[in-house]
Amino acid sequence: MRYKDGVIERMTVWRGGVRVDISMSKMATLALSVADSLSVKLFGRGVVVTSVLDGRHMVGSKHYDGDAFDLRTWIYSDSEVSVFVRELQRALGVDYDVIKEVDHIHVEYDQGS
Repeated sequence: MRYKDGVIERMTVWRGGVRVDISMSKMATLALSVADSLSVKLFGRGVVVTSVLDGRHMVGSKHYDGDAFDLRTWIYSDSEVSVFVRELQRALGVDYDVIKEVDHIHVEYDQGS
């Protein structure tokens, strides 16, 4: 597993006048470990994390709570991306969303949604 330069996993923000420390959640960390192991098993190479708390995401994104991360796709062929997304969703189960975006794979812990 590697991280793109500049990926932020921990930060402090102000929400409603209150200081809040945010880091990658245990459930997202677990999913990342599963994703890396699966990528190694299927393709012989680990994942590359391109975003956790950093970057610009839509309002309400799970990134802002530490429950989401993005993975690089150009290290895989198109068919490998399809297989990876399908198998990662299967491995993580219904409490997670694994979404193939235009230029990355988005993974989020989304229990109950």
